[in-house]
Amino acid sequence: IHRNPDLAREHYLSYVGEAEDEVGKSIQIATMTATLPAFPNDNSMSRDYYERLMSWLSSTGQVSEETNSADVAKYWTNEIAW
Repeated sequence: IHRNPDLAREHYLSYVGEAEDEVGKSIQIATMTATLPAFPNDNSMSRDYYERLMSWLSSTGQVSEETNSADVAKYWTNEIAW
């Protein structure tokens, strides 16, 4: 994400769909600009880190409880880097 933010934006927009109006586009750009720096540089960090992260995301309502119960090894990967 940090090495190739344009690719990260491309993947994000392909998933959510690009906004059709200028206001929506500016919101998407602002969201990505604010969010990208928050991602860790190394997805090979400990499993405990990601489990705690998901627990916090769930407890703060940022992800569903269902999402929190998924195995973190299935989605916190370095797959995009390879």
